[in-house]
Amino acid sequence: MAQQSLEQMQEAIQKVITDDPTLRDASKISVEMLQRGPFWKRQAVVRVTGKVVDDRESEKVVEHVHNHAPEARIENLLHAAERPEVGV
Repeated sequence: MAQQSLEQMQEAIQKVITDDPTLRDASKISVEMLQRGPFWKRQAVVRVTGKVVDDRESEKVVEHVHNHAPEARIENLLHAAERPEVGV
């Protein structure tokens, strides 16, 4: 994959995430495209970081990444917001 295509893929994934109305605050999610491995066997890696409301949103983000970069390895570093404790 050429560097330009990695940048274009990163922008496309970020746009899809930002435009998804089911994600409450997509502005807190970042996408980074990387290449890992020796030069003769480079693998695309998509790293997603930031905060989501719950695990469902995290799964939705990973689904978007997989749909746009199906051959890339996904590093999901998203954190679900802490839920308030009830009855303490």
